[in-house]
Amino acid sequence: MSEFDNVRKGVNCVYYGLYLIVASVLVMMFGGAMVAVSPAAALAIIAAGPLMIIAGTILGLVGRIMCLSVPDDCAASNVIYAAVVCDVGALLITAAGWFVDVPQLINSLSGLLPLAASILFLVFLKKIAAHIRDDVSEQRASTILKLGVASVVTMILGVFVPPVVIVAFLMIIVSFFIYVRLLLSLRESLKAA
Repeated sequence: MSEFDNVRKGVNCVYYGLYLIVASVLVMMFGGAMVAVSPAAALAIIAAGPLMIIAGTILGLVGRIMCLSVPDDCAASNVIYAAVVCDVGALLITAAGWFVDVPQLINSLSGLLPLAASILFLVFLKKIAAHIRDDVSEQRASTILKLGVASVVTMILGVFVPPVVIVAFLMIIVSFFIYVRLLLSLRESLKAA
């Protein structure tokens, strides 16, 4: 059994969680199109969407937790711990908001922590790729991080020049497809490691 076996399984969980989230959007769009034909069936289809999003999010979190088994000699171990702490922190803040009135400052963290967790997870994937000498995956992770920064800058420029926002959305879509390819290629590389 490879020392990266659980990391590979974790990357698989993140991939399938992402797949569920994307599929949920398509299911909800299909349900919306079905409203005119059969409102009851459309409602049942649309109701499956949020459940798929929750399942995909949980699967992604489980995948990141499985990645905690990365060997200690790998430079990525601290980064994945920070990513999981951000994920769990966001989950706890959201859950606390269901029962008590959470201060606005802490509540705003529940929106920023998942973003930080995603960035840290990308850095983790980049470091894992470097550790197992998968140059293609390492380059993909770097490209996604650069496109992310460019998207944020373009969104800010879009406040002043609204048509520029279209460019930001195109960069986000390209980043998503590169991310999918990164997960696919890295899980194969981890299998061979």
